[in-house]
Amino acid sequence: MAMSIRKYIYASLALICLMCSCDPWLVPPVKITYEEDANGYKYVDLGLSVKWAAYDIGANSVGELGHFFAWGETQPKDSYSWDNYKFGYYVDGYNPNNGYYYVDSITKYSVDKSEDGSSVSQFYDGKTKLDLMDDAAHINWGGNWRMPTTAEFDELSEKCDWTWTDYMGIEGYDVKGPNGNRIFMPAQLTEKYAQKDYADENEYHRDYVSSYRWTSNMRWENEWFQYNYKHLYAGASGGAYSLGVMERRTGCYVRAVLGNALPKFSVVSFDANGGKG
Repeated sequence: MAMSIRKYIYASLALICLMCSCDPWLVPPVKITYEEDANGYKYVDLGLSVKWAAYDIGANSVGELGHFFAWGETQPKDSYSWDNYKFGYYVDGYNPNNGYYYVDSITKYSVDKSEDGSSVSQFYDGKTKLDLMDDAAHINWGGNWRMPTTAEFDELSEKCDWTWTDYMGIEGYDVKGPNGNRIFMPAQLTEKYAQKDYADENEYHRDYVSSYRWTSNMRWENEWFQYNYKHLYAGASGGAYSLGVMERRTGCYVRAVLGNALPKFSVVSFDANGGKG
């Protein structure tokens, strides 16, 4: 009888170990504890200065990737280029002020930091942070939702534990806050290019480059580029989120934050030909 009990215990332990080895999220058990706002959008209190959305704008569940947005645009598109960017463009040509073979214009969120005509725009409004009307998180989810600032993403990066993992078949980061609550940052694993392994130049591996997520801040050194957080992952070494820059016309994901009450805004249109607004 005692032998049968021991066999049962051993078999049970073996089954548990097998189950845990199949899904890394079972060891230790991961529970994403979220709440919902009045509109049903889910958020997680990580014990930080703001609450973080449980998934990206455009997604409907934790393991799903959201929509791409250009910086300052509030709707996804089929393609992302200067030709269809809302607040800027460039055309081929020669700019004698800086020697570059293009002439371009940024029509909003531009700061003149040059004294020699080398800046990329002839229009300057001094804005370095997105207005709510140009905030993809706020326009799509409303309420007190907005895009995170660089300081808030720094806080997420520095005060949370980041672990590369697999969640329901989707690779990405398990981000554990100071209070033990978690969010999941899925990655779009793309075979960007074949890269030689330094240990063996004849060995190639997939280089995953993805999970770019915008912040609401502009990089003031150059109006073309805006801050985002990017994840770089190659092979099995993993990686970490770090502050990076992308051209503002590029499509990136948006992970919203829920903060204090936001100021109200309204959009006023008018007829430039003299008609009534």
